[in-house]
Amino acid sequence: MFGEEPGSRRVIDGHIRGGHRPFDVRQGERAEMTFMNPTSMMHPMHLHGHHFQVVGIGGQRFSGSVRDTVVVPAHAPVTTAFDAGHVVVVPPLPPRPHGLGMMTQVRAA
Repeated sequence: MFGEEPGSRRVIDGHIRGGHRPFDVRQGERAEMTFMNPTSMMHPMHLHGHHFQVVGIGGQRFSGSVRDTVVVPAHAPVTTAFDAGHVVVVPPLPPRPHGLGMMTQVRAA
């Protein structure tokens, strides 16, 4: 996510919704994804159809809990790890005022 002011853009891997590149992982691979939040607002993030383990917050690594949603604090990255076991197809969501379509796809082959 970038910015907090009206018209700010929220991105995943540097791309806005529709211009994203899927994350390709191997079936059964333990993959990590880091959520960055340079704003002064916390923001919840989740992976549809997967649970993940929180393995780091603010650069500190640890063996955290398994969950389906994590709150990414202001000005701090959260690193998660998940097992790529199946493909989940998520239909596009209509734009919402605060999420503004922050969405990408994880492909397991």
